[in-house]
Amino acid sequence: QRGERRWYNDLWQEDHSKAAQWSFLSNTPNPYITTKIRELKRSGVQGPFLDLGCGNGRHALAFAKEGFAATGVDYASNSILHARRIAKQQNVKAKFYVGDVLGKNISRYRIVLDFALFTHLRKYEWQDYFFTLQTLSAGSRYILVCFSTRSTFIPGFSPRGSPQTAITAVQSSSIHSSHQASTRASKHSSLWTPTRSTCW
Repeated sequence: QRGERRWYNDLWQEDHSKAAQWSFLSNTPNPYITTKIRELKRSGVQGPFLDLGCGNGRHALAFAKEGFAATGVDYASNSILHARRIAKQQNVKAKFYVGDVLGKNISRYRIVLDFALFTHLRKYEWQDYFFTLQTLSAGSRYILVCFSTRSTFIPGFSPRGSPQTAITAVQSSSIHSSHQASTRASKHSSLWTPTRSTCW
């Protein structure tokens, strides 16, 4: 994990010439996410938005531009510096923090996005990830986007689980797959206690 963190930190120090071949380096939000933003607005969903493993912040910024209070968190400090720089350049109000999202209480957020984070987690990290999701308040929206196991966009760091693996794992953890979640924090409370009641 330390090796991966160092790899991502080094990546965000580069000039991003690889953006053309690696779409996650782009400052442009993924088309699926822009579609989801429109759907959420049409359905009247409001409230704070959290991007788990936000990278350069492109999706948090996309939500912020549409009036959502947006926050992005990533463990790669250089990616957060990049996200803050883009937000300043675009004059967009969004918050970005360096941090580990695993095992945290995120109950204050009403919309949570995981864009290709879960499929890069090791199995021993899944339980803490599920704890994080299970702190969501009833009626919150959880959006999960996974990469195919055929993806080879990061040499040596291809996804560790297929989209179906992610869906099955999330469903088996008692999180609803219909982009909603119920509060079930007590399920893992004896296994993991967050260091703070809420984060970010």
